[in-house]
Amino acid sequence: MDPLVSVVIPVYNTEKYLEECVSSVLEQTYKNIEIILVDDGSADKSGEICDRLSKENSCIKVFHNPNSGSGVSRNLGVDNSEGEYLVFMDSDDKLDGKESISLMVRKAMEEDSDIVVGCYRRFDKDYLSGVNRHGFTKEDTWESADFRFRGFYRNGHLAYVWAKLYKKEFLVNNNIRHDRYPFTQDKAFNMRCLSHKPKYGFLDESVYCYRINISSVTYKYKKNFSEIWISIAKDFSESLKGYDADFSDLTSFHIILGAYYMVKQEVKNKAKVKECISFLKKYCENAYSAEQIRAVKRNSKNIKSFKWKVLFNVTEFLLKTKCYTSFVLGVGLIQKINLEKKISEKRYRK
Repeated sequence: MDPLVSVVIPVYNTEKYLEECVSSVLEQTYKNIEIILVDDGSADKSGEICDRLSKENSCIKVFHNPNSGSGVSRNLGVDNSEGEYLVFMDSDDKLDGKESISLMVRKAMEEDSDIVVGCYRRFDKDYLSGVNRHGFTKEDTWESADFRFRGFYRNGHLAYVWAKLYKKEFLVNNNIRHDRYPFTQDKAFNMRCLSHKPKYGFLDESVYCYRINISSVTYKYKKNFSEIWISIAKDFSESLKGYDADFSDLTSFHIILGAYYMVKQEVKNKAKVKECISFLKKYCENAYSAEQIRAVKRNSKNIKSFKWKVLFNVTEFLLKTKCYTSFVLGVGLIQKINLEKKISEKRYRK
């Protein structure tokens, strides 16, 4: 018999998209599925929709939780799941086609994978992108610093919990839980997964459609950005004490790219240059941040991309020598010419 797959979906104020999300799971050719909807204290009709869908479909379980964030909701879903495998979805997204779960389960069983990584597409009401491919091969493993760099930073496919299938036993045995960070918790979760040396399986097919939703957390202004971003790296560093593997590249890249994302957010929020410099100074002169920034040059030697090596080295120099004005102006220029968007669009292929 096919192994049971538990699809865990935290739900918060997505009444417009929830039924489309759930329908994409119910339409799968792979039928041994349970769907766990965790209503995270929604203020709209999402909770009512969850209850109605559960009455209409015996494979759907519903839990109502006071608003605590998607991490807590995912943990609640996992704790009440019965599947051998877990799939995490956001409630405004959908699976890409009717074979998505079948493809992931087949890969997991063929290669005895702890985590299966698929490709994805972006969409909204009138748009569907080409496929954003992860670029991994069967030979890629957690041991490679270049693999970690590409997975979490350059292409970013390991930075999300969606478009993946997880072996529940792997998560439970290693006590891997979702954190309560208000953002970037997907990356924190997958960094924790990688530190436990999983066996990855890679699918070339797109299995997930990520909605371009400007009202989601991804697009909102993030309060206390620097404190939370630093906490994610520090908590990960703490979790590694006593390990026999070195994953300092993950934390140093996280911190130095955090400087970029923080300034980018302030620039988009129309902050003045002096304000951006003030935020950046506080971030970079935090003792932990300063330590991680100094480690960037050493860690960048282990990645293959020459362009990224140069970028990391230049950024490290600017931040280490406190050339904050130059850094802020550079980020502002990148936003003005939409360079980041142009680079991102090149990853999508028909």
